[in-house]
Amino acid sequence: MSRRQFRGPGRADSFRFGGTNALLLAVSLLTTPMPALARNGDITQFSLEELLDVTVVGASKYEQRQDEVAASVSVLTREDIRTFGWRSIDEALASLPGVHTTYDRQYSYVGTRGFGLPGDFNTRLLFTINGNRLNDDVYDFVLSGQAFPLDLEAVERIEYLPGPGGAVYGQNALFGVVNVVTRSGAAVDGLEVTASYQDLDAEKQYHLTWGQRLANDIDLLVSAAAFRAAGEDHYYDFGEAGVSGIARGLNGWNEEKFFLRAARGPWSAEFIHADNHRDDPTAQFFGDPLAPGQYQRDRQLFAQLEYDDALADSDLQLTGRLFLGRERYFGRVVYDGLPFMATGSGNWRGMELRLLSTAVAGHKLMLGVEAQDNSRRDQGNHNLVEPDPVNDLEVPGSGWRAGIYVQDEWRLGTGVVATLGLRADDNDATKAQLSPRAALDGTSWNHRQGALRPGTPCAERVRA
Repeated sequence: MSRRQFRGPGRADSFRFGGTNALLLAVSLLTTPMPALARNGDITQFSLEELLDVTVVGASKYEQRQDEVAASVSVLTREDIRTFGWRSIDEALASLPGVHTTYDRQYSYVGTRGFGLPGDFNTRLLFTINGNRLNDDVYDFVLSGQAFPLDLEAVERIEYLPGPGGAVYGQNALFGVVNVVTRSGAAVDGLEVTASYQDLDAEKQYHLTWGQRLANDIDLLVSAAAFRAAGEDHYYDFGEAGVSGIARGLNGWNEEKFFLRAARGPWSAEFIHADNHRDDPTAQFFGDPLAPGQYQRDRQLFAQLEYDDALADSDLQLTGRLFLGRERYFGRVVYDGLPFMATGSGNWRGMELRLLSTAVAGHKLMLGVEAQDNSRRDQGNHNLVEPDPVNDLEVPGSGWRAGIYVQDEWRLGTGVVATLGLRADDNDATKAQLSPRAALDGTSWNHRQGALRPGTPCAERVRA
């Protein structure tokens, strides 16, 4: 049984601002000027030399200046998010070349280079937050759009690496990798609270972000957000089905998000919890149109503990991560007047360990291993009124995946970087896979264009 039977993608139309009826109230209790760094400051005020100091970690899993990466990487900064007024991650990604988004009033999809149709569940893109994988273990799905589990107020930058990333990341990185980097407590340095209201669909949003570097050198960041919308009462006509009418009070949306990060020295720990509940008047999965009580709901949890530091008296950088995740999906659909509940439950945990050597000048050699135990991958469908031997299903599952990878990077003179990589993956469902990578990048071109690749909002401002 596939989740495709019971759920879909998308950002609700109730999440629209603008028009004469929209009222936006924004209150900032405390705003603190950011440090004069490319990733924290107003990038429009920086020189090209300062822009070249923009660093990314998504391309190779270790921090590099963007002009040194042997790949085309786009960076959307916090300043971009504020300047262009993006309210969700798919709106930000849609500003990049080759990226498009779709939604069906339930879930958002992100497509790249013409791939990514409704029903794909974002499975061909890997999404991470500070390197922690968000794609679940049941459907390989990741919630994007308004349902993304991290509030944009907590985002420092979004790194987008188009093209195959399987040589470093393995599963899901077929068409690209999106790595979201969060703000630090020191950058926030206080309390930020915003609230907004729109009367078109009685939409209310609340955001709270608090960050501080404490006296004991612990960096803390807390982010919480809530979204409430009654939704607009749309008229629907389902043609030959013979059903039409106004969906009154059937288009609501409720969501809560919470993020906590604590870091001290080489250690950091993160916790994410999100609960997304979206009413469904359209009954996408062949249910009864306009039947009350239909919805899709996702409750998610992600956590990781990371250590990242250089080994004493050596040119080796050691990075280790322990991570876990949980997905609980509930889809209530009405068929011929009878309510059914579709469920998907996933639990996973894993580890990653990698070594980075910089012993030779102009050379970086990385070796890593990653393993994940999918202890629960269950799906179900149940009649909520009476037993249904034909349609009542309970399909338990579990599994695992593991991978080992190596990447060799050389600077071949001024402005030229060569990268060779190979990853071997295995899992319980398919045979072993090899993902090679070879890249030759002339970074002198990047210097002429600026730190950010053409096509990104920042790049356009740099060239201007």
